[in-house]
Amino acid sequence: MSINVEVGRGTWKLLHEMAAAYPNRPTDLERHKMVQFLYLLAEFYPCSECGENMYQYLLLFPPRVNSRIDLEMYLCQFHNSVNHRLGKRLFNCEFVVDREGE
Repeated sequence: MSINVEVGRGTWKLLHEMAAAYPNRPTDLERHKMVQFLYLLAEFYPCSECGENMYQYLLLFPPRVNSRIDLEMYLCQFHNSVNHRLGKRLFNCEFVVDREGE
């Protein structure tokens, strides 16, 4: 397995776990930090082509960070866009969202 595949899987796991732990009602500062984190991740991603693709996605589809569900759905849709490009299976985003605590 290539390093990019391992990094990619680990990154998706991290992003989805972060979204699941994101507040239902984030503060302005939390929203700002999450957007900043996503752009910085794209900038410093160890696979430059992947990072550039992420950056372009962020520009075309600005992060939705107004709630945990917004972020979970945004990341699922982003993940699906990458999987579609790579010819991998797509996720049903309705099952990704952790609605516990609503």
